[in-house]
Amino acid sequence: MSKDLHFRQNKYVVIREAISKDLCDFGVNYLQMMRDRGNMEIYDKEVWNSQHNIIKPHLSNAIYGSTFGDTLLEKLLPNIEFYTELNLIPTYSYLRIYKRGAHLSKHTDRPACEISASLCLGHDGESWPFYLHDINGNDISVELEKGDMLLYKGMDVVHWRHINNYCDNLYQAFVHYVDADGKHTREKFDGRESLGTKYIEDKWL
Repeated sequence: MSKDLHFRQNKYVVIREAISKDLCDFGVNYLQMMRDRGNMEIYDKEVWNSQHNIIKPHLSNAIYGSTFGDTLLEKLLPNIEFYTELNLIPTYSYLRIYKRGAHLSKHTDRPACEISASLCLGHDGESWPFYLHDINGNDISVELEKGDMLLYKGMDVVHWRHINNYCDNLYQAFVHYVDADGKHTREKFDGRESLGTKYIEDKWL
């Protein structure tokens, strides 16, 4: 089965070594610097209202639409179009450090995350499994190592993580897109004027 056909039939695909280890290390260093300077908490205030029901803020730090994240969003676009066989529009990126003890409740994503990708930038300890329901409703466990990416239909595929007893920190990047020929095109840039800018909570008002 070809790599793109797997996604079309199963609504997800695992892509090993999707980005280089050097780029992963850059991302980890960026996240550590932002965290250590207290800058991630500034971004947290803008996004936690939509996240509090699936993850506990004190066990995670996050950055929405950062320069690094949104650059990664654009860089990965051609590869993700290849695997999905779709013309895609970027919406937003999200960077996160999960701490030990964190968990992610079962959920599906909002329309701006029609096509989602979760990338492992690195972890301090063991890999923390990512779970999803396949098209038959079976639980699938996916382990991502540095540079690996899980690509999935965010609105359709139920996904979650159990309690993190695996690593002290998991450094993760998320990039999100919508189908350019679909019904969610107004989600372009997640309602922002351009990539690399802050979240607009009242974007449709």
